[in-house]
Amino acid sequence: KFATEFVAGDDIILEYVAPEGDEFPQNPEIEIEEKRYGDNYLSIKDSYSESLSGSCMVDINCEEGEQWQDHKNGVVKMIIPIGTSSFLCTGSILNNTKEDLKPYLLTAFHCLLSSKEQASASDLSQSQFFFRYENTRCGSDISTSPVSMIGCTYIAGVPLENGVDGALLLLNGKIPDNLNAYYNGWDRRNIAPQSGVCIHHPQGDVKKISTCDQYQTLGNPDRRKGCRTDTGTLYSRVPPTDME
Repeated sequence: KFATEFVAGDDIILEYVAPEGDEFPQNPEIEIEEKRYGDNYLSIKDSYSESLSGSCMVDINCEEGEQWQDHKNGVVKMIIPIGTSSFLCTGSILNNTKEDLKPYLLTAFHCLLSSKEQASASDLSQSQFFFRYENTRCGSDISTSPVSMIGCTYIAGVPLENGVDGALLLLNGKIPDNLNAYYNGWDRRNIAPQSGVCIHHPQGDVKKISTCDQYQTLGNPDRRKGCRTDTGTLYSRVPPTDME
């Protein structure tokens, strides 16, 4: 299966270019399973002067993001189809102990949920992941042209009601080298962070950074840790899995 990015307008031209080789059909049969129409704050525009983010969410290329220019390349915008709807979220490319560039992605479990159901394997196979979607410089209204990958599989997850809200996915395919993706690290030691940042795509906006400098623990301290920001509390925990 394949899914396209959202495009502006009501007319679409679908073009198929057959790769060279006898194993690829020159006159294939293409089945269009469905089409989706975005009409709920999902817009395609030339300028992002009208920000979708809050005032405490700063462009990643401003001063607050200077020390996180490597890490930002591991943060992607996500569009997850669930049933008849599509949802915007953020994910982070995650390193593993083998350091073999296996494209794990950590996101929130609630990103895989609608009010009625959880994203199916078919939904995830058509999910979209956008790399390097950010303003070209601090204060600019001009964004870069993101590069997308299609599809993932579900590895593990812990719902919010269990005190974590984390999901581990595996992208369907190797991340191209020219994206210079950064595989963000993690630490399993039981050491509470005293500060941190959140790099994300709020409401699908260009990449932003929010900082936090106050550690907070809620509920069971071994299960929920985070730090308070102007936008809430940030939590981090890798779902239990044999990740290698």
